[in-house]
Amino acid sequence: MKNIAILMSTYNGEKYVEEQIISIFHQNYDESQLNLTLYIRDDHSSDSTREIIAKLSKKYNIVLDFDGQNLGFAKSFYKLLDKAEADYYFFADQDDVWVPNKLSLFVDRFNKLENQGQKNIGVFSDAWIANELAESTGKRLLEARSPRIRDYKLSFLDQLFEFYAQGASMAVNKRIIEKLLELPFTEIPFKESHDHFIGLVVSHIGCMSYIHEATLLYRQTGSNVYGARNDANKSILQRLESISSRVKTVQFLLLTAELVSASIGSEVNKGISDELQKLNTKKNIYYATKFFIRYRRYVSYSNPIIVSLLYGIYFNPNTVLHQQILSLIHRRCPHENNLGTSTKL
Repeated sequence: MKNIAILMSTYNGEKYVEEQIISIFHQNYDESQLNLTLYIRDDHSSDSTREIIAKLSKKYNIVLDFDGQNLGFAKSFYKLLDKAEADYYFFADQDDVWVPNKLSLFVDRFNKLENQGQKNIGVFSDAWIANELAESTGKRLLEARSPRIRDYKLSFLDQLFEFYAQGASMAVNKRIIEKLLELPFTEIPFKESHDHFIGLVVSHIGCMSYIHEATLLYRQTGSNVYGARNDANKSILQRLESISSRVKTVQFLLLTAELVSASIGSEVNKGISDELQKLNTKKNIYYATKFFIRYRRYVSYSNPIIVSLLYGIYFNPNTVLHQQILSLIHRRCPHENNLGTSTKL
């Protein structure tokens, strides 16, 4: 029997959390083959979220953590990594709804990859964009980006400039969790999403496999409104401003990528950490332009050359943050707690 741990961080989710929990425990799966446990850490809610979860825990197999301080979304999820013991770990948001075959689709994919000899495995899927009532709008979260995912595998290079794997539609095996707990995610000196970080780690050392089917309803509640980048009706000036803003986001993505690649190493992506360190160390338009042109297929799907040239011009590394990243890479301290405050690299 395989043990499944589903990790959910909640915060003031009284309107939707019950529907999500019910959708998780009403999955179509063979109970003789899978043992399902939902681990919930409440991030200091001030509404009735805790009472709702406590009530549901009397009916379903739920492990509760109501004792922690407010950590914020990503760190609260990351703290849950240390709580469970399982073969496969799924991430779940409090306000989504899982489709009935989500669990079986993911487990089947894990089994297939294991039979192929894969050891370090992550799986993610597409999702339906849904309204506040969890009714599908007919649009998919990865609608515009999924054609760029080749052979249903997300590479490390794919994630240098773009977000793909949403935490709510992601699962990893135990070996990935063990690696994540060695890395200093919570010490990254800027806001970094746990799902992007996990996606980078998986694809750097193993296989990040994509399921094209939409396996959940990604509910839009007003605070998480889905916003695809749409430049179709923008002026040239507005498009340039959009690219300039995008490059600022990419600067942070590349710092995280350097941390991951330099910390754990990989024969598959050998040399990328040196390239990233050179890029992030100081402003050099010539080198930056060469870098983005070299990886142009990952920079832009529709206009790779033009966008890469603009990235090279606009890219301005944050040397202060880069020094902090280097200190995390070079440190050799033992792992002390479940937040990665002191890290063994």
